[in-house]
Amino acid sequence: MNNLRKLTALYRSLRLCGAVLVVWLTVGVAVSAADGDSGHFVDHVFRDAEGDHKYVVFVPAGYTPTKPSPVIFYLHGASGRGRDGRAQLIVGLGPGLKQRAATTPFLAVFPQNENLRSRLLGGWHDDSRELDRGLKILDEVERTYAVNREHRVLVGVSMGAFGVWSLAAKDPTRWKAVIPVSGGGKPDFIPGLAKVPVWAFHAADDTLVPMSSSTDLIDGINAAGGRGFVSIVPTGGHNIGNHVFGQDEVWEWMLHPEKLAVTNIDWPKRPSAASLIDELKFVPGAEVERAILIRVNGDLLESLSYLLPDQVPATALNGARAGTSEHRGQGIMSFQVATHG
Repeated sequence: MNNLRKLTALYRSLRLCGAVLVVWLTVGVAVSAADGDSGHFVDHVFRDAEGDHKYVVFVPAGYTPTKPSPVIFYLHGASGRGRDGRAQLIVGLGPGLKQRAATTPFLAVFPQNENLRSRLLGGWHDDSRELDRGLKILDEVERTYAVNREHRVLVGVSMGAFGVWSLAAKDPTRWKAVIPVSGGGKPDFIPGLAKVPVWAFHAADDTLVPMSSSTDLIDGINAAGGRGFVSIVPTGGHNIGNHVFGQDEVWEWMLHPEKLAVTNIDWPKRPSAASLIDELKFVPGAEVERAILIRVNGDLLESLSYLLPDQVPATALNGARAGTSEHRGQGIMSFQVATHG
């Protein structure tokens, strides 16, 4: 009996040690970069009274809890809305970080706007709950990771850029630099914006948000004694996020916003639709009048893989059919084929 009690006590001790070990390993994954070879994206969940909210953190190569990293807080555009925790990575800052995963020192925070009913460009500043939750996620990241709180960069594209203009105006001292892409704001934002360096980007042929939405604010910031810069992309329409964050000059300025921004960027020519078709090397099996070509990249498919399980009821994937049995062949070569439901 005594031996049994000793074994039971030992078992419980081992279980306790195992639980502690699991917790330690979990925390280690949350705050340390894997192998240090390259930066990578880490999935997280923020929990509040409304439930679970997925977000992503980019952890730079060589990250260590003993050395605080500069941080980018990113507000995505309207196409990134949802609850899948991945759509906010597809355009804008996400692809730029992937290109520089082995070299960038930035840690980046990607909250996701869950309001699918907001105005196309108003999702971050029309609904205060979304932006409030995003800032709480940033606070959580700064408690979990080693973050340089003196070097926060606020970045947003399209709907996110409208949120960036608004947030920077309300709380300019929190940010070391601000980058809005294809956005706009109100003239009464200018006094706040004059307290933080701002570099805005806009395409000359943006038909959704006029170029003056950025240039007027930058002119106002400079007239008020602030440091505002603007770069005009010759072509690209409204969706120039990937183009902007593919430029080395932008990343260099985010690291050193005390310097003058190199606004006269030699923008690479954007690929034409014809070149994309040639790149795909697609040989059609039939010609369909008025057909369109849709190019789907791996990031979109990955996002759908996270989104679909939440959208498709489990019952839709259930079902059964009756088994069958069939006799085939003749003589010694005969055999029975059976299927089971």
